[in-house]
Amino acid sequence: MSPIIFSKFAASAIARAWIFCWALFLPLLGACAPVSTPQGECVGTANLTVAIGGFRNSQGVALVSVFRSSRGFPDETSEAVANRRAMIANRRAMVVFEDLPCGIYAVTVHHDENDNGRMDRNWLGIPREGHGASKDPQGLFGPPNFPESSFLLTSEDLTVKIFLRYIHRKR
Repeated sequence: MSPIIFSKFAASAIARAWIFCWALFLPLLGACAPVSTPQGECVGTANLTVAIGGFRNSQGVALVSVFRSSRGFPDETSEAVANRRAMIANRRAMVVFEDLPCGIYAVTVHHDENDNGRMDRNWLGIPREGHGASKDPQGLFGPPNFPESSFLLTSEDLTVKIFLRYIHRKR
């Protein structure tokens, strides 16, 4: 076999292998990608259920906020896309946010034990009431940030579980 014929044969085999790989794997890549518009955003809505545990008692209410960006997260509930109050029973609570557009979100929960509508803090600014965030971030100092608490809500319903933490002991 001459070198010219061999190189034409090798080039043809390599081309067929590339076409085969692209034909086989390209549809798989499309199946893994979220449905998107030309701008790259998800389409559709879904329900977000927030299941909350770890309350130290069943007094007061749970204040639950859903944020779509770091703006105002986690304390400025006026910047949240949705806020709900949930009754606490047997030291648990549950809230459903219906028809949220798919996208990136983070959730915060505050156990408002005295039902005054705000987080009570001591003179150092440390919360006296329970609080939690989605994905249970484990920061050493200060509140959680949006990236470590955020998750993707696709067009399928999702349940997020949040366990509350208490820094300040009840007297």
